[in-house]
Amino acid sequence: MKPKKLTKSQRKTQFCYVIDLICKNTSPRLDYILDYLSDNLGVRLVQISTMHESNPDSVRLNYSNEALDNCISIYKSDFLFDTDKSTSQLSPDVQVDDCVQLFNAEKKRYHINFDLLSAIFFCLSRYEEYQPFQADVHGRFTGEASHAFKHGYLSMPVVDQWINLLKLKLSEQSTLKFKEPADFKILPTIDVDSAWAFQNRSMAHAAGSLIKNAMTLKWNRVREQRSAQKFNLDPYDRFDYLKSKLESFDTIYFLLLHFQKPYDTAHYAKTQAFSELIKRIDDYSDIGMHPSYASYVDKDQLSKEQQQLSSILTRPVTKSRQHFLKLSLPETYERLIDIGVEADYSMGYGDQIGFRAGTSKPFKWYNLAMERVTALTIHPFCVMDVTLKDYLGLTPVEGIEEIRKMKQAIRSVGGQLSFIWHNSSFAEMDGWADWESVFESLLTS
Repeated sequence: MKPKKLTKSQRKTQFCYVIDLICKNTSPRLDYILDYLSDNLGVRLVQISTMHESNPDSVRLNYSNEALDNCISIYKSDFLFDTDKSTSQLSPDVQVDDCVQLFNAEKKRYHINFDLLSAIFFCLSRYEEYQPFQADVHGRFTGEASHAFKHGYLSMPVVDQWINLLKLKLSEQSTLKFKEPADFKILPTIDVDSAWAFQNRSMAHAAGSLIKNAMTLKWNRVREQRSAQKFNLDPYDRFDYLKSKLESFDTIYFLLLHFQKPYDTAHYAKTQAFSELIKRIDDYSDIGMHPSYASYVDKDQLSKEQQQLSSILTRPVTKSRQHFLKLSLPETYERLIDIGVEADYSMGYGDQIGFRAGTSKPFKWYNLAMERVTALTIHPFCVMDVTLKDYLGLTPVEGIEEIRKMKQAIRSVGGQLSFIWHNSSFAEMDGWADWESVFESLLTS
C-alpha cells in the first residue's frame, strides 16, 4: 500500500520540518526506521515512491540503488525488504572512514556510501540473535559472539553516530532545524540479588554457614558474619549509602523475589523485613522486577513474581530487568509484554562492556519474528560491575579508565550512561575492596 502523503497543515502540526524519502519499496522494517529517525531528528521522514511526488520546497533523501540529482543519496541494499532472516547481506568486513560502515556500496557514488538505514535496523532489532549461535553456560548470547565485538565497534554507540552523520549530510545541503541535542545523562540502576548476606536467615542456617566458612578457612566471611550478628552490620546492606549517593539521579532498583538454588538467592523473599525494605526504597526511588533465572521463557513464573512485587507496592509493576541478563529473543520480550511490562532494562552484555544494540538511548522493540514494532521500550545499559571485575578481570583503576572512555563516547552523541551496580558489590569478603571508588566514578559527569 502506498504511504499516505501529509498535507502542509499536517506537516506543520506534527513536525517543524519534513523530509521526503524517495524509495519504491515498502516494508514494516523501513516504517520502523523512518519513525525512529523522525523521533531522534525531530524532523518527519515521509516515504514517497518517486521524485514527482515530492513537494517543491521539500528536502529530499534518495534511498535507492542509484544516485539522483537534487537529492541526498543513501545507498540501499535489500536488507530492509528481505524477510528470509539471513545475515548473508551483511558485509563481513566493516569499513571505517569517519565512522563504522555496514552494508557497503560497491560503487562509491552516494552522499552516504553504506546502507545507513539497514545498519541501524541490524543493531536495534538484534538481528544476529535470531540466528543460530553458540550460547554461554547460562544460555545467553554473549558480547564476544557479537558482530560488533568481532569487528571492533562494540564500545561505540554507532547508531547514535549514524544519526549524527545523517544530520551532518542534511545540514550541508539544507537549512533544516533538528531537535536540540540532548544533554549527557547518567541513569544508575541497582540490582538487588541478595539484600543481605547473613541477616534475616534462620538460626539453623546461620549456624551452618558459620561452621562451613570456618571449616573451609574463609575467615573473612566468618568475621563479617559475626559482625553482622553482633553489630547489625550486614556487608550487603548498603542501601543507606546508595540512597545518599543517588539522591540526585532517577535511579531504578530491580529486586529479585525468588529463591531457588543455585542462582536465585532471595531466601528472605517472603519475610516482613524484605517487604519493609522494598517499601523504604519505594519512598525515594523507582522499583522494577528482577525476574528469576529460569523465568525468561516462563510466562506464569514472570506473572507470579510481578504480582508478588505489585502486592507489596500496591501498584502495577511495569519495569523489568532479567536476572543474569537471561534474554531469549523474541520469547522473553513477548512474555514480558503479555504480563503488562512496558520497559525492559536487560539490553547489555554480562561478559563485555559496550552497546549491545548500538545505542545508548531508549528505543521501541521490533519483534523480528512477527515483523512489527511493539510498545515495549528498551533501555540499554553499557557497563556492569561484575563485567569489569569478574569477566574482564580489571582492577579498580582500570575499571575507572574504561568508564571514562565510555562516558566520552556517550557524551559525544548526547547519550545516556546507564549502568548496573549491585548492592552486594561493595563487600570486601567477596573481593570488592576499593570498588566503591569505581561506583562513585560512574556518578560524575
